[in-house]
Amino acid sequence: MTEENERKKEYLLRYQKAKAEVARIDTELQELERVTAIKPISYDGMPHSSGGVKDLSAFAVKSDQLRHKLIKARYQQIKVFKEIHDHINAIEDDKQKDVLTYYYIKGMSWEEIAVKIGYTYRHTIRIHGYALAALKI
Repeated sequence: MTEENERKKEYLLRYQKAKAEVARIDTELQELERVTAIKPISYDGMPHSSGGVKDLSAFAVKSDQLRHKLIKARYQQIKVFKEIHDHINAIEDDKQKDVLTYYYIKGMSWEEIAVKIGYTYRHTIRIHGYALAALKI
């Protein structure tokens, strides 16, 4: 049973991994946009050095690639969410559904979940075990 539960946990953790991938790509895209932001140019009639970046096309291509990658990652996140959400909702016991949702979808800690559902930490972990046993994947 332990091996099966580990497989179920890994299956459920896919949503948090998909969410983290979206966050990583989004951060990379934001940083690229921040770094390549063009400052206003002051035309004061005086000659200036031409040592600045003239061609930002490589950055534009990288930005487009990241945007496309972000869209794909968001689609994957939604797909994994729906799949996991449907499996969790197939469980009959509401507390078991809550524990799995709070932990694997919302990413809450065991302590936060225990407080939220009004049980001890230990009993919350026990409910998690029951929920894994009830989960059909």
